[in-house]
Amino acid sequence: MRVEITSRHCDIPENLKERVETRVQKILRYDDRIQEARVVVNFERNRFNAEATVKSNGAFLVSHAEEDTDKNALEQVLDRLEKQVRRHHDRVVKGRKKGGSLASASIEAMPQVGEVVEEKFENVFDESDYEGLVAEDPGDFGVAMAIPEALAMLRASSRDCLGFTNADNDHKTLLYKRRDGNFGVVEVEP
Repeated sequence: MRVEITSRHCDIPENLKERVETRVQKILRYDDRIQEARVVVNFERNRFNAEATVKSNGAFLVSHAEEDTDKNALEQVLDRLEKQVRRHHDRVVKGRKKGGSLASASIEAMPQVGEVVEEKFENVFDESDYEGLVAEDPGDFGVAMAIPEALAMLRASSRDCLGFTNADNDHKTLLYKRRDGNFGVVEVEP
């Protein structure tokens, strides 16, 4: 992760820069998906303004503080940023536990492109898994493709399921997103 510390109209001592870097590294324990952090200190009208920005998997978290000294401004802005990152992480985890958006589901839990995911089902279907399921093209299984291609297509779309004809065995196949973030495959034999 990149940490960028910038000062405008003032100089920040090295020990304070090191303190900022250690505090930002401490914030990483709440969210390991943080890609970059920027801290800007500006001296204006005899006051220090500090701003900290963190980019975490597409979400930008920003905090501001204004104090008499650069140290106090940096400490306050990093405290606020830590609180924001913690709340953001809790919201993401809470959404995952409730079966929230699949965008926040763990990437590691999902199979990779090219990896074939097939499950053998023995009366394990639960009707609650299909609440809100909408078929855009009912009965249209005319598109022939392999399961890895369909998996890549389903990941890229906002749909919950994809019906296609399996190119390997010419069976009608339904690929769907599960609430736990994984994918399921249902094949109908002719």
